[in-house]
Amino acid sequence: MSASTLAIVQKSSALAAVDLGGDRSVRPLLPQGRWPAWRPGSLEMAASVIGLSQPLRSSIHLVHAETAAATELYGS
Repeated sequence: MSASTLAIVQKSSALAAVDLGGDRSVRPLLPQGRWPAWRPGSLEMAASVIGLSQPLRSSIHLVHAETAAATELYGS
């Protein structure tokens, strides 16, 4: 990851990362993810995930921007 990596939410609601200093390729991180927030001094970000199946479910995931490893921190 370069110093200029951008977290984006695609039209499909997928969370992805884009390295602006490189070839600008899009790396998928989560199939669903909203409101990404970087963890200061880290390659990780938190994102909200909202499941639309019944019953409705929401969760907060911590995602690594290079490996896409995700950990659910909270679920309702």
